[in-house]
Amino acid sequence: RELAANIKGGYNAVTEQEGIAYVADDDGHGSICAGILGGVGNNGFGASGVAPEVDLYIVRVIDNDGLAWTANTAGGIRWAVDQGCRVISISLSGSSWTDHYEEAVRYAVEHDVVIVCSGGNTGTTAKRYPAAYEGTIGVSALNYDSKTGYSINQTCTHNSDIDVAAPGSNLYGASCTSDTELAAGGLTSAAAPYVAGVAALVLSADP
Repeated sequence: RELAANIKGGYNAVTEQEGIAYVADDDGHGSICAGILGGVGNNGFGASGVAPEVDLYIVRVIDNDGLAWTANTAGGIRWAVDQGCRVISISLSGSSWTDHYEEAVRYAVEHDVVIVCSGGNTGTTAKRYPAAYEGTIGVSALNYDSKTGYSINQTCTHNSDIDVAAPGSNLYGASCTSDTELAAGGLTSAAAPYVAGVAALVLSADP
């Protein structure tokens, strides 16, 4: 309900099957992130995404065991670029550098695609990928307090790969189990699609 009108395509990078039928969300993480970025606006339900009229291409990189192998994420990036996507939002991070992962990011950058990545929720200065690759926008999360305003969430990764911080608490996106309720999301997984939504708005205003 919050996403259907904006979804234009889908790809399962694990099984290499194309079509929205192959990107079912088992745990809700992807649905929340998609809703934050591009939930349909002015539909009398829930909350508008940051870019409520965006064309969404949903890519599943998580396997049935809940693991995101770098090869699958790299394949998903390449697929999105080949569909003509202008912004890629990646709400995951890992500790492993691989050449094929970095090459996929470079492929996107060479095609003028904005890649927005979760900086990770490690609370350390450890490198997290793909945010640590050259050409990505690494995102940290902000908390909001009515008395003190915004502050960086200290559970987020903090290093020189982080380029920007965005709201990352008490954000709501689409639910994978309900057509009548939204689901809450937080930390850098929520902040990344917030930034990606802003990037989509900028590109729509001046391609």
